[in-house]
Amino acid sequence: MRIFKTKIILAFIVLMSFSNINAQLTVDATTYTPTQLVQDILMGGGVSVSNVQFYGVMNYSGRYQLSYFTTAGTTTTQMGISSGVFMTSGNVFEIPGAANSGQASRGYTSGTTGEVRNEADAEILSGGTSSYNVAILEFDFVPTSDSIRFNYVFGSEEYDELYYNGIGETNYQCSDYNDQFGFLLSGPGISGIFSNSAENIALLANGSNVCINSVNSGVVGSAGGAPNASNCLAANPDWINGTFSPEFRGEIAGVKFDGNTNVLTASANVTSGATYHIKLLVADISDGAYDSGVFLEQGSFISVDPSCTSPVITNPGSASACGSYTLPAQSTIGGTNLNDPRYFNNSQASGGTEITSLTLTSSQTVYIYDADGTCTDEESFTVTIHTPPTPAITGATSFCGGNSVTLNAGAGYSTYAWSNSTSNQSATVNSAGTYVVTVTDAFGCTGTDSHIVTVNSNPTPVITGTLSFCDGSSTTINAGAGYSTYAWSNSTASQTTNITNGGTYTVTVTDSNGCSGTDSETVTEFANPVAAITGALSFCSGGNTTLDAGAGYSTYAWSNSTSSQTTTINASGSFTVTITDSNGCSDTETVSVTESASLTPVITGDLEFCAGGNTTLDAGSGYNDYDWSETSTNQTITVNAGGTFTVTVTDASGCTGTTSATVTENANPTPVISGDLEFCEGENTDLDAGTGYTDYLWTGGTSAQTLNVTTGGDYSVTVTDANGCLGNATVNITVYTNPVADITGVLSICSGASTTLDAGTGFTGYLWTGGSTSQTLNVTTGGTYQVTITGPGGCTATDAVTVTENTNPVPDIIGTLEICEGETTVLDAGSGYSEYNWTGGLTDQTVSTGTAGDFAVTVTDANGCEGTDMVTVIVNANPIPAIPEPHGFCVGSSLTLNPGAGFASYLWSDSSTESTITVSVPGDYSVTVANAEGCEGTLTVTISEFANPVPTIIGPEYFCESGGATLDAGAGYTVYDWSNGATTQTIDIITGGSFIVTVTDANGCWGTDTLKVSVKQNPRPAIAGNLNMCFESETSLDAGTYIAYAWSNGGTDQLLTVSEAGNYSVTVTDINGCIGLDSVTVNELEDLLAVSDLQNTTCPGDMDGSISITATGGLAPLSFDWSNGDSIAVLENLAAGTYDLTVTDDNGCVKSFTYNIVPESDDCLNIPDFFSPNGDLVNDTWEVENIGVYDEVRIEIYNRWGQLMFEYSGSGMDYSYSRNQWDGTYNGKELPISSFVYIIDLKNGKEPLTGVVTIKK
Repeated sequence: MRIFKTKIILAFIVLMSFSNINAQLTVDATTYTPTQLVQDILMGGGVSVSNVQFYGVMNYSGRYQLSYFTTAGTTTTQMGISSGVFMTSGNVFEIPGAANSGQASRGYTSGTTGEVRNEADAEILSGGTSSYNVAILEFDFVPTSDSIRFNYVFGSEEYDELYYNGIGETNYQCSDYNDQFGFLLSGPGISGIFSNSAENIALLANGSNVCINSVNSGVVGSAGGAPNASNCLAANPDWINGTFSPEFRGEIAGVKFDGNTNVLTASANVTSGATYHIKLLVADISDGAYDSGVFLEQGSFISVDPSCTSPVITNPGSASACGSYTLPAQSTIGGTNLNDPRYFNNSQASGGTEITSLTLTSSQTVYIYDADGTCTDEESFTVTIHTPPTPAITGATSFCGGNSVTLNAGAGYSTYAWSNSTSNQSATVNSAGTYVVTVTDAFGCTGTDSHIVTVNSNPTPVITGTLSFCDGSSTTINAGAGYSTYAWSNSTASQTTNITNGGTYTVTVTDSNGCSGTDSETVTEFANPVAAITGALSFCSGGNTTLDAGAGYSTYAWSNSTSSQTTTINASGSFTVTITDSNGCSDTETVSVTESASLTPVITGDLEFCAGGNTTLDAGSGYNDYDWSETSTNQTITVNAGGTFTVTVTDASGCTGTTSATVTENANPTPVISGDLEFCEGENTDLDAGTGYTDYLWTGGTSAQTLNVTTGGDYSVTVTDANGCLGNATVNITVYTNPVADITGVLSICSGASTTLDAGTGFTGYLWTGGSTSQTLNVTTGGTYQVTITGPGGCTATDAVTVTENTNPVPDIIGTLEICEGETTVLDAGSGYSEYNWTGGLTDQTVSTGTAGDFAVTVTDANGCEGTDMVTVIVNANPIPAIPEPHGFCVGSSLTLNPGAGFASYLWSDSSTESTITVSVPGDYSVTVANAEGCEGTLTVTISEFANPVPTIIGPEYFCESGGATLDAGAGYTVYDWSNGATTQTIDIITGGSFIVTVTDANGCWGTDTLKVSVKQNPRPAIAGNLNMCFESETSLDAGTYIAYAWSNGGTDQLLTVSEAGNYSVTVTDINGCIGLDSVTVNELEDLLAVSDLQNTTCPGDMDGSISITATGGLAPLSFDWSNGDSIAVLENLAAGTYDLTVTDDNGCVKSFTYNIVPESDDCLNIPDFFSPNGDLVNDTWEVENIGVYDEVRIEIYNRWGQLMFEYSGSGMDYSYSRNQWDGTYNGKELPISSFVYIIDLKNGKEPLTGVVTIKK
């Protein structure tokens, strides 16, 4: 275990946040997944990523080993990285803080969920010491160029803390083990010592791994395994005792690690387009204490394109607009070396999103970003969008005829323009219509609102409702909704009034505008009808009666839901009817109806009789009439057959009742006698007449159900059932004589032989011991055998005999049954037998043989019984050892000689007894083998030594993209094995990389060679320039910087000026001789045309003119710039005047147009018929609209007697001011309500205008 660091404990604890105003490190372990951290945070340009995996602690009790991080203030200044991905062997949330604020020592245990330990690559980095708390972030990537790089800072709590104060606190620098990290890259052309043949690219300039021992403060530590300066020198030959490593930073404000490196760069050469794998890891070594971590800079992992040209964007400066702003087309963005500049809503370093719509509707900072491979530029500018004013006209929306209303557009605007030519904040109107105001604010932005004014007419109420009702009832009449007040002639003051007496009723209503109207209606009161029900009020059960409410009514409503004049009743109860006449008046009558009870006759008599008998049925007395289903009309009937009999009876009231009875004709019993009707002499039998009878009577007088019989003959029985009915049956009994049994046959046999026993003929059945049922029985074993025979009538007899079984002899052949080739053996059947009979005809007790096969003997004993035995003689083959080819080995190698498996023993010429021997010296080698049977075989071989082949790959060191090359490994080999899987002498390649071939010659010896071939990327020219020429203009095309150019029109320079539309292509050649092609289409845009639909104003001073533009040509979208500041295609509410339009297309092409709006008529006065000079500031003067357009006017007002009341002579504009208008006075006195005649002379050569104006108060 390590010695824990000593920390200085302050006398007080300072509670502090991970962020402050001077230094800040912020970590975020939850927002991003590992895939997002790699793809969206770490990656820059020129690299595509897949298969991202993270191994380590992710959210164990809120602990994480991987996160996103940002820095601020002095932390950013000192670290040199503002954001990125952070990996640690501890907990990411413990790292923010001052270096002396505590120990970054998570100390995860092996039980922590997700912990990785004993990781092989981490222990290669550490020299074999165990690893703990390993954090691994790995992924595949494909670079677009021949190199990759990314920036990082390594920090650790195992560095010397407060080195700069000379305290020399305990640290792990220069120890045998300390925490490690590495960036392990694997893929085409890479061969290293780590898994997947990866190599570490976290290196110093001299090739040393970046680690605590190679980059530090130069102070040898006191903790860890045997700290010594030699350990640091071994890690970095350029390390100097007592001197900072140039790559070492030390403490960083806001970061708890005691030491950190400066920003370092990891880089490697790769093959463009090939797939690589990188494994980023950091680990605690030896134990889980004192953590380390790596800060990876955001966006720094890039594939460097050395051929890119840095673009330079010209900042367009700030802009402002009303409502929305249209960004200039991307093609018009200024600058040099631009490729494809685009707009974004944030810096690309912060993951900005591209702005796809050029129209902005809110203020924001816009970023212009351009990239050529990995070379980029970014500029930002501010767009301010002013919200157009939204005036809201206030004022009454309606008034009664003869009045007026004042409309107000609201304060705070720079200018006002009303549709009635008023230019003040408010406008007074005295006629119905839509009034529009356009206001302009301090930014020059305009807004419009409209207000509809309605002249309300007097109300015309209409009384509705039912204008008649029945005596004792009432009706409600309605003057209509929507009025403010109601006044009925019956003093009701609501919208409706309830009428209980006939008569004429009048209502006067007043609406919300104070206008009133009157209507009258006559209401009629009708007399009610009188209801009366007729019809029978009783009926028999099951019958009905009809009730009648009388004719002549409009509707009928019975309580039983009948709606006709009459209703049929079939149940007792009270019944009510409501009648309604043609006036809707009604009356009700109720009656009670009674239903008489139904008759219930009962049939009596015996309902059962035996077959052949009869019975009498009686319907009961007291009825007037009887009607039987058998056509009888008597009270009783006699029946002699079973069935159902129905009778209907009628009483004195004519009510009827019906009942039925079922008569059963019982069958006589038919007994069946059961029991054995045959038996053997000496036996008996029981006869049974069957159950279910009440009485039995047998022949001989027995009265039981059963009868025991011991002799043959006829037997009869008579039975009586529960109904008293009789039946009888008769059977015949037979008695048989018993048979005699006797077994014959040979009663002695040999074991395995048989004999036949015979029970004799003439019997109907046989049953032997063992179950045989034949006359004879074949016996194969000794024992007692019994047979039971059966004669006529099933009578039986038994006999038994004993059979003796003699044992057969059992010979046993002895002798050696397995021999080797060339040997013999003697077989012996044993003594004591009368006869011997061998396979092949020999008759002696013994036989001799040297051949393999089966040998059998049959012997016979004194009883004549035989026995047999057989053995198999095996002749084993001698073993044959075989050592397979080749009988030689390659130089520097050896050969294993194997004579074959499965032998019991081996003996080689070098005295070895192993199954195989390995030889590395040529010469003769022999072996003797023995099999399991002890048979032997010997083999001798001669072993040679072969030289190894030395192949050489012939082929180029590079070729151009989309091309290829042929590599040749040389002829004369039997096998070719290329690193790309090919097995031929030559291979054709279309991708770069290191190509390895292994060849094998006829002797099986092999050799290898390697050739590294690179692929030079073809140039990718991108013709730059404006591809849309304005009408009758020209444009310049730029093919980029290369060594040779061939334009489709013969040009050979980088730049080509074209003045005609068409297709243009260029072929370029780079310094490697590789070529690239690009083509574009140059379009000449159509001339800009603006077709107008122009509407002049109606009258001078009116603002009802309009211009609607339909623009064509150029490149959409088109923008409009009017001389009045508008930017839309349709202008409305225009006054007479000249309007200039500039049309600009998306390509920047411009064309101007001029339009003139003039009044359609100069006779457009609006002369009011009345005004109300009552001092309320509304219509207090007689205002003649549009008179201001006339230079000279004369106005005269006369009363009905021709007296001049008012006169004016001057300009129309002066009269438009209220101070010059007639105010309804004469000689300073108010005139009464009355009508006056006006004469208006416009001095335009036309007849003066005359009419009547009325003063209202």
